[in-house]
Amino acid sequence: GTRQLSDETTPITPDYNINLSPEQLKSMLPDVYLVDVRQPEEQVADGKVPGAHLVPIGELPQQIDDLPKENVVFMCKSGMRSYKALIFSLQHGFVYPRQLEGGIMAWNAAFNNDQNNR
Repeated sequence: GTRQLSDETTPITPDYNINLSPEQLKSMLPDVYLVDVRQPEEQVADGKVPGAHLVPIGELPQQIDDLPKENVVFMCKSGMRSYKALIFSLQHGFVYPRQLEGGIMAWNAAFNNDQNNR
């Protein structure tokens, strides 16, 4: 069968700082591989970070082997799904994956606050 995000039995707790602030992430682009695990319609509704690769979290188990193992940053809307994706990537041998703390909401607050947020 297909792998699910919860199939793995070994819980992993990262022993390093996984969080990047919007400012930190922006300073690292485009040198990191940014994976947006939201749904396509969420990118339309809430915006996206330039250069992000869209891999909805439900498709991550199928696509995990196609992603680079290093310099990967995950993001979602608020940080919940990106954390699940990050843990899943650690279980598949990724090296120090990180996430955008607070997701697109934090990014928008930092950089897009001149827009009228819905």
